[in-house]
Amino acid sequence: MGVSKDWQTGQGGIRNIRQEAFMAQRRGIIADDLTGAADTGIQFAKRGFYTILLPFGLENIESSSYLHEAQVVALNTSTRGMQAELAYDTVRNATGLLMQTLRPQSIYKKVDSTLRGNVGAEIEAVMDATGNQPALLAPAFPDYNRTTLQGIHLVNGQPLSQTEVAFDPVNPVDESHVPALIRAQTELKVGHIYLEEVRHGSEALQRSISRHVKDGEKIIGLDAATDDDLSNIAEAGMSMSSPPLMVGSAGLAYQLSRLLKRREHADRLSRSGRVAISTIQKSEGVIIIISGSLSAVTSRQLDEIRRTGRGKIMPVETHGFTGDREVSSKQESEIVSEIISAIKVSEVIGIQSVKRDRCDEQDTGARHDVPFVAERLGRIVLQIVRDCPQPIRGLIIAGGDTALAVFKHLGISQVRLMDEILPGIPYGQVLDGEFAGLAVITKAGAFGGESALVDCVNFLMVGAAPTD
Repeated sequence: MGVSKDWQTGQGGIRNIRQEAFMAQRRGIIADDLTGAADTGIQFAKRGFYTILLPFGLENIESSSYLHEAQVVALNTSTRGMQAELAYDTVRNATGLLMQTLRPQSIYKKVDSTLRGNVGAEIEAVMDATGNQPALLAPAFPDYNRTTLQGIHLVNGQPLSQTEVAFDPVNPVDESHVPALIRAQTELKVGHIYLEEVRHGSEALQRSISRHVKDGEKIIGLDAATDDDLSNIAEAGMSMSSPPLMVGSAGLAYQLSRLLKRREHADRLSRSGRVAISTIQKSEGVIIIISGSLSAVTSRQLDEIRRTGRGKIMPVETHGFTGDREVSSKQESEIVSEIISAIKVSEVIGIQSVKRDRCDEQDTGARHDVPFVAERLGRIVLQIVRDCPQPIRGLIIAGGDTALAVFKHLGISQVRLMDEILPGIPYGQVLDGEFAGLAVITKAGAFGGESALVDCVNFLMVGAAPTD
C-alpha cells in the first residue's frame, strides 16, 4: 500500500530538511559496501552532523539533490567483491568525483572491521585521488570485540582466519596479520605500530608515525583494543601538520566524529547519548525484516524474534534460486502471496534467506550466487510493499548486498541517517522517490547481539532506542 503517513511528515518531515543544514566543514566517507557506509556515516549523524547516505556510487554523486546541503556524505562504491584492479579504478574515480563535487575538508576510508574485500587496493586508490599520505589504518571496533594486537586482527579474541569470516561466501579472509594482508594487496610500503606506542598518548604517537613515514611507509597499521586506543589514533591523525588518510571501521569514525564536534565546542552527546533529531514519531503499519545474510549471528537474531513472539519469520530457500537462475515470476508471486497472507495476522514479518548449508558450516557453494539471491529478494520486497494491504512502518535489512538490492528496486537513492539504535546499526529516512519518508534500518550480517533485531523492531514500534 505504501509508506505510513506518519513517516512522511514526522520530525518536521523531509520537507524541512533543507532548513536544517548549515554549511560547515564537509566530510566524505568512501565505503566498499552499503551497510558499511551507513554504520560509519551514522557516527557523524548522531552528533548532529547532517549526514546523507548515497547507495549507488558515481551515479548518486552526479544526481543527488541533497549533496550540496550535507555536512557528511557516506558513499557506497559496492567494490568489496570486485577484482582488485576494477575496485581500484572505481574507488579512485568515485573519490575524485566526490572531491570535485563536495569539496570536503577530508575523506575517511571505511574498511570492513573483519578486513574483507580489496582493503589495500582501495586505500591506495583514495590516497592517489586525495593526495593524503600516509594512510593510518585502524580497523578495530571494540564494541563488537574486533581488536588488533601485535598486528593480528581478532574477532572475539580469535584470529580472523579462525572465525566464520574465513568461510565468507564472497570475501573469505585467510590472513590474520594486518601488515601481511595489506602487503598482498598493494605494492606500497606497509608498516605497523604496536599497542605500547599507541598507548603512549597522541603526541608520542605522532612522533612514532613520523618515524615510520621517514622510513618510506605509506600505509601504517595500528594496534587498538579499546575506544581509548582509537581516540589516541584519531587525535594523533587530526593533529598532524600534513593530514593523513584516516582508514578504519565505525569504531575509528566514532572517535573522529567526537573530536570534530569537540573542536566546534558543541559536543552535546555522551558516549551512548542521543541527538535531538533521533526521536521518531510512533506510526502504525507493518514492519518488514529482510535477511539475505548467511551469517550465524543474523540467524540467531531471527531465532530470537521467533522465540520472543515479536514477529513471524518466513524462510525462503534460496538454494532454489541459485540452482535455477530462471526462476519464474510465478514462483516469486507465490512467495509474495504467502507473505501478504501472513501480514494479515502479524504486524512484524521477516523474510529469511536460507540454504541447506550455511557459511558458518564451511560451505562456499553460494559464492557466485549471493548477488543474484539479493536481487531476487529485492524484487520480492518491492511486490510486498506495493501489494501490502497496510501501510509500511519501516524496513529492517540485514546484509549489504540485500540492502543494496532492496534500495535499487524501491528506487531509494538518498537516505538521511538519523540515529544509531545499537553500535553499528543505524536508522535513516528515505529522502526521494515513491517511498520518501520510509524508515529504514540496515545491519551488517555479523553485527549485534542476539536481541539486536528485537531491539530494532521495538525502536520502530515505540520510537526509542534501547538504553545501556
